[in-house]
Amino acid sequence: MSDLLEAQSTDVPAAGSALAAIPDGAAESDGVAVGAEVAGELIALRADDGFRAPVTYTPPDPLVPGDWMPTAATPPVGAYLGLMKPFALRSADQFRPDGPSALDSRRWARDYNEVKEIRSSTSTTRTTDQTLAARF
Repeated sequence: MSDLLEAQSTDVPAAGSALAAIPDGAAESDGVAVGAEVAGELIALRADDGFRAPVTYTPPDPLVPGDWMPTAATPPVGAYLGLMKPFALRSADQFRPDGPSALDSRRWARDYNEVKEIRSSTSTTRTTDQTLAARF
């Protein structure tokens, strides 16, 4: 086994067990070399992608109806994700859906009333499956 194969199997235990099923030889060595090269390129490509960038979240003050407000005293997890370079998209907002309906729209009122009716403990429109999903 080459030095590269030995390093791979020592550094990553799963690599050693996966490589054990492949016969020693040029094909195994070449495969490991290509994998190491591609992994190095991907790591370099993602080096400054914004992962774990320091982001401070400040809840809106005063609160505005419709804005997200944390429900716990702990800071939100993953606030940096909005600034992170996407893996496969051109931009983070490439397929972003429209936001929620305006609070003064008919659609918002309809959706609100539907949720209010379905979540009621005396609801006659909620199905058994919806009840099970909510309890889950």
